Parts: sequence; C-alpha cells; structure tokens
Amino acid sequence: MQKTIRGKHSSLKLAYTAGWIDGEGSIYINRAKNKRSKNWQYILCVSTCNTDKGIIDWFKKEYAGYTTATAYKNRKYPQHQPAYQWFSTTRTAYQFLKLILPYLKVKRRQAELAIKFQERKDKEKGERSGRSLTNKQNKWRINYCQKM
Repeated sequence: MQKTIRGKHSSLKLAYTAGWIDGEGSIYINRAKNKRSKNWQYILCVSTCNTDKGIIDWFKKEYAGYTTATAYKNRKYPQHQPAYQWFSTTRTAYQFLKLILPYLKVKRRQAELAIKFQERKDKEKGERSGRSLTNKQNKWRINYCQKM
C-alpha cells in the first residue's frame, strides 16, 4: 500500500520536481483488467525512470509511491545500465500532481486532466467495489485516456 505524501515541501523543491517530471516523467491512465473480478479498471499513474538510483530513491522518500529496477541484459547493447523507476498511483499520484501543478510547464494540461479524472473517479467509487463499470462509466474513462 502506498503511503500518503506528508510534510511540507518548499517551492524550490516542488519547482525542481515539476521540472524533472516535465522532462523525464510520464502522466497517464493505465487501463487493466482486475485479476479477481476480470473487470476493467482505470488507474491514474505518474512515473519517472533513470539510471541514477539516488534520484529515484529521493522521489520515493519525498513523495511516497513505489520503485522498481530493471536490468538490461542485451548483448547488442552491453553498455546499457540498469534503469530504476519511481511511480505513484491513484490518490497518491493525485496528491503529487496537485503539489507540482503550479510549477509544471510541458505536462500541465496532462496533469490537469489527470486531477479531474481522479476527482471524478473518487466520486463514483465503482471500481473499488469490484462491480463492473456501466457503459457510461467506461465511456468517460476511455475519453480521459484518449485525451491524455
């Protein structure tokens, strides 16, 4: 389970973080089938990837979320280094985007859409109950995915 973002963040730190996400980050809605119920679910995600593990660990420390590591074993490109990823989902991603929104330049529109998506989704709470989404619920979620 993700932790909630806690503590105060200086405007300098938030501006740095927003600049990083503008250049090296992704804001997207992941569409996946729930393994138990087999229903579609739509999940807000924010992520960044880098070969410097330190920056990825910093993101997790400052903004909660998860980290993963990928080792490249490609004989064609032996110089490739392992890559590390930080990602945040649902409400923690929402909190993160609300914090950095005033400082985003390139991905501002995506962040605004993502925030609206999560707010609307939280009002419904349909996916968390394990019920199938109605056609109307599926339609607006797909619409947001296409806009992103």
